[in-house]
Amino acid sequence: MIRWLRRVLPRWHTVDREIEEEVAFHLDSRAADLVMEGLPEAEARRQAEREFGDLQAARAQLAAIDRAQGDKARRGALLMDLAGDVRFGLRLLARSPGFTALLLITLALAIGANSATFTVVRSALLRGLPYLEPDRLVHLWETHAGGRSEASYPDFLDWRTERGVFAQLEGYNASDVTVARPDGGEIRLGGRVTPGFFELLGTQPILGRSFRPEEDVPDGAPVVILSYGYWMEVFGGDRGVLDSTLTLDGRPSRVIGILPPEFHFAPIGTADLWLTLGRSAERRGQRFNHWVNVVARLRDGVTPAGAAVSLNALMNRLAASYPGSNQGRAALVVPLRQQLLGDIRPVLVALFVAMGLVLAIACANIASLLLARSLGREQEIRLRSALGASRWRLTRQLLVECLILGVLGGALGAMVGHLGVRLVVTSLPEALLDHLPYLRRVSVDAAVLGYTMLLALATALGFGLGPIAHAIRADGRGLVVRRSGVTAPGALLRLRDGLIVGEIALTLVLLTGTALVGRSLAALLSLELGFEPDQVLTLRVALNGPRFEANAVRQQFMDRLLDGVRALPGVSASGAVANLPLQGGNTNTFRVEGEPEAPPASRLEATTRATAGEYFRALGIRLVEGRVFDATDDSTHRLSVLISESLARHLFPAGSAIGRELRFYAFPESTWQIAGVVGDVRTGPLDAPSPPTIYFTHRQYPAYRMSVVVRSAVEPAALSREVRRLVRELDPAVPVYQVNTLKAEIGAAPAVAARRVPLLLIGAFAGAALIVAMVGLYGVVSFNVARRSREFGIRMALGAGPEQILGTVLRYGVSLALAGLGLGLLLALGLGQLLRGMLFGIGPGDPIAYLAAGSLLALVTLLASYLPARTATRVNPTDALRAD
Repeated sequence: MIRWLRRVLPRWHTVDREIEEEVAFHLDSRAADLVMEGLPEAEARRQAEREFGDLQAARAQLAAIDRAQGDKARRGALLMDLAGDVRFGLRLLARSPGFTALLLITLALAIGANSATFTVVRSALLRGLPYLEPDRLVHLWETHAGGRSEASYPDFLDWRTERGVFAQLEGYNASDVTVARPDGGEIRLGGRVTPGFFELLGTQPILGRSFRPEEDVPDGAPVVILSYGYWMEVFGGDRGVLDSTLTLDGRPSRVIGILPPEFHFAPIGTADLWLTLGRSAERRGQRFNHWVNVVARLRDGVTPAGAAVSLNALMNRLAASYPGSNQGRAALVVPLRQQLLGDIRPVLVALFVAMGLVLAIACANIASLLLARSLGREQEIRLRSALGASRWRLTRQLLVECLILGVLGGALGAMVGHLGVRLVVTSLPEALLDHLPYLRRVSVDAAVLGYTMLLALATALGFGLGPIAHAIRADGRGLVVRRSGVTAPGALLRLRDGLIVGEIALTLVLLTGTALVGRSLAALLSLELGFEPDQVLTLRVALNGPRFEANAVRQQFMDRLLDGVRALPGVSASGAVANLPLQGGNTNTFRVEGEPEAPPASRLEATTRATAGEYFRALGIRLVEGRVFDATDDSTHRLSVLISESLARHLFPAGSAIGRELRFYAFPESTWQIAGVVGDVRTGPLDAPSPPTIYFTHRQYPAYRMSVVVRSAVEPAALSREVRRLVRELDPAVPVYQVNTLKAEIGAAPAVAARRVPLLLIGAFAGAALIVAMVGLYGVVSFNVARRSREFGIRMALGAGPEQILGTVLRYGVSLALAGLGLGLLLALGLGQLLRGMLFGIGPGDPIAYLAAGSLLALVTLLASYLPARTATRVNPTDALRAD
């Protein structure tokens, strides 16, 4: 401050003196002229002052002009200096292309990956749901025996009476819809909703109207609202489509509205057609039949927890009134955002943590590189200081160089981030993208660009401060340095070693996370499925519409189709099932005839499947006892079922299940005889225990939609064409969809995708981190070799062998690696707890995963240390002794 005042105050004094001299010159000149005209000298002086005017104002004006010119000159000089700093910084970077490329690539990859992850996480977790007052929207479930299900329609109507809690409560369901086309039927995703559904979400059709209450009644006149995408795709945006008729599920349906282009409802997905909730009067009256998904808007001031208390009080009253269907059932209130993001939140959080670790590793590497460069430029800084450069001038130059790196790294990071967003989005499971379709359109916007640039500048400046602080302490002393090595203060060397230790530790965390998720995926894929998925083609057919209402018609269609498929060349077995393995399905409560009836809350429950043809043979499901279905199991014979092995052991631990009878509460008028026991099959999620399963035959319990399964040695694409041809020959209006191999269906299972996606992404980040850490350690050990090259030369001249020099250098690199591995092990234990929700078959402290990650990192760090160590053994003792 004192030096600054000394520079500034004399300047002010000089300006004032110059102004006084200029004013005096003008007064003296005018007074002299007036004296020559005959006025006395005193009068001439007064007259000159009167003509000049206000002397104080003139002095102030002249001072202001001088200051303005001085400020302009200083600004110009500053801009010229900054331009020179920029040019010098660019030339300096251009002189070291390898160093610059490594620095920019490290910065761009870290910043780009971080901005890409931030974009996706911001869109999925932070953005508001595109509905009216989304924070007041909740999803309602019924719970029983630790599980949850949809509501029954009578319970849904009872929930609507809770007007003190809910401002509005509506039902919905997802449903495949068969659309009649001139070239045959096609399947489109449909949403079935109650009339106030769109009003609840704050959405109005852009054309036409929404549903009316009188249209949502059993056997009411069918009406449909089209999504904007379907309207543009099929009708080209023709407004004349209103009041036209589409044939949906075999019934003429009148188009009454078009939804806005931005509308989607994530729990259903990207639905093309919206219809009323429908269902028959009989099904609407069944309390044991749970099929209505419920979404509601809370009243002001009501929390989800408070709503749950009120709703469960109502459920208790319903249980007392209807013990047969409602005893043991409760209600669950979940915020709609939590409902939508329940499966993806752990994936995105783990991804964001991984990105933070990659950024931290990159920052440590950048700091190491900048520190190494500052040590290498120590002679330059001292020389410039000796020639008169101030510390501020040196600091400004180094800050400008960091800003150049930040700007260039941020620009490259934005480009990498744009590509990274596409990579992350395409890596997410297709089913998830169907439920969160706005993720398909997510991109790097202005906010993310700002975040990217700020992050790049903060990284470059933040991790350049250490080298800058070291550089500005340099002075003109000690200009002569030894040429045989690089000198550096011990504190800076310890700082650089610490950065490398941190890099290795964080890399171990990422590698361990990858190993844990990879082990979980391997354990999941090695599970005993209960069936053989290889060489099995699957496809789905929908038997909708009035012509398939009769059970016999659906039975005959499936029999003729499977007979035709079985006759195709290369086919060894063909069958069908209502829901493929791993896809869940309907559940039914039942009891064993002759056994005491359990209370409603403790009733037996099992997943049920309708099968056709040689389903069990086609999938290789083993027969444990009895027989599988045959031609005698039709509507004219005894009703028969097959049960899974675990269910048979549970129901009949001391005897055979064959011949015993079951009675289902959904249709209590009949009993079903157990004809056989088959092996357990994972009919539910892959990462959940195999549920008890009961199989029906389609000849006694036909379904409207069936998945055909074909075991064959023929290439699947060719076989699928033949099966499609058979369906068209039987009925051109029946759609064929979801054509795939069973192996691919397993690979697309949510449990697999929930682990495969993090494995790919975190694995990619771990690989990048491993490379960065290896380069960083290589640089540190190389710097250490260069610093001690004279010492190594002298030791070799005194008789030390190459193996001793090699051991010395390796001990240094290995000590850094061991310190990093020890610290990383502690941090990895914390990451294991974070990943606990993704793990399957192993714990967060799985020793094999930690051993694999640690061994890989140890091997890589040993290699990174060995390469410069070999260089140290080639130091020429003669050159080292001549260095000084």
